Amino acid sequence: MKIILRPLVLSFFLALTLVVFSTPSAWAAKVSKVKGKKVLIDLEGEPAKKGQVYYVVDEQGRKKGVLKIMSIKGEKAIAKMGKGKAKKGMGLLAKEGGGEGGDKEKGDKSEGKESGGSASTSEMAAGLMLGMSMDSMEVDLDITPAQKASLSGSGMSYKALFDYALFEKIWFRGFLGIENFAAEGDKASSACENKVCSVTIQYLTLDFWGRYLFSLGTFRPWLGAGFSLWFPMSQDTTALEEDSITNTSVMAVGGGFDWFINPSFYIPFQVEYGMLPASEQVSASVISIRAGLGMTF
Repeated sequence: MKIILRPLVLSFFLALTLVVFSTPSAWAAKVSKVKGKKVLIDLEGEPAKKGQVYYVVDEQGRKKGVLKIMSIKGEKAIAKMGKGKAKKGMGLLAKEGGGEGGDKEKGDKSEGKESGGSASTSEMAAGLMLGMSMDSMEVDLDITPAQKASLSGSGMSYKALFDYALFEKIWFRGFLGIENFAAEGDKASSACENKVCSVTIQYLTLDFWGRYLFSLGTFRPWLGAGFSLWFPMSQDTTALEEDSITNTSVMAVGGGFDWFINPSFYIPFQVEYGMLPASEQVSASVISIRAGLGMTF
């Protein structure tokens, strides 16, 4: 029996377009330019003074951040961004009292609720995820008369996680770690050395995911697609020839959520369905559930 799991070489491209850019007109002062934590403001006749605190608001009036005026020159002002995020064209709403004490903290909390997305403004994160998979494989056995073995089982995975914001709601997710594929049949066969047909392979994996986030609040559900490269590290099989087990790949779709327990830490959870490339004699698929802990930076 000669079964080859062929590596799949793909060019994986995700292109999604967000058209969310419009200029708020209900606010006098507005954001003219953003560079890091520094914000250039066009006051447009709005009275302002050094040290004054403003909310950054979108066109619907939802609070997206807080900034403080550092210097004023004519109709322009330079401010320092505090919590949240500012974009060119957003309006400014003066904060009552203009202070930075207890009112600011209280205001920031309500800002998070109103904007639905101030749990974290970080665009990068890393963490660890543990997973459990339900593995299945169909094998055409090299025996007369022809027989097909249906194998199933479960395996564990241990992976390092990296998240990065490509756009506001489109995020890249990468994994590097260990995936265990394990499946076996329910009866012995002469084609499997008179044993139960089984496959147990440990892979080093590199995963690439594109995700669309439906929310930027403390709870962020998402859907996405992924492509993984699997490199075998060890194997124990009666259903396949060991020298036929080579590098392979997985195409997957999935979804999940990131739940922020505070602005610095979140719980990532995802469910995915993956298909390995099929040959003339073998096909395999994986359903995985993963959960872990991530940290923004």
